[in-house]
Amino acid sequence: SKDGESGSALLVPVIGKYYFTEKVNLQFGPQFDYILDDESEGIKKFGFGLSTGLGYDISDKFFAAIRYSFGLTNRLENSNLIVDEVNSSDPFFSGLDIKTKINFLQIGFGYKF
Repeated sequence: SKDGESGSALLVPVIGKYYFTEKVNLQFGPQFDYILDDESEGIKKFGFGLSTGLGYDISDKFFAAIRYSFGLTNRLENSNLIVDEVNSSDPFFSGLDIKTKINFLQIGFGYKF
């Protein structure tokens, strides 16, 4: 995506829950993601992260949850090219390792069947 625009991604969380009370739970586990935008040149489409969050069972059928995923995958295809494009002769950039990671905040309401 271009600066200031949002993008689209498919998220596949594998979440475990620990219930503090009958209605409140802590959520945790790995999350896989895939960037759906075609304009993501130089960015790796597949990623991996760790998610944690809180859930609340409103009733037997309805629930609410908030979750944050910390990206662990460096999404840049080749970070050395970025350093070369900036100024490889400048000593400030020698040995510089640039990484880009994507984090996700998810807020949702759901229905259990």
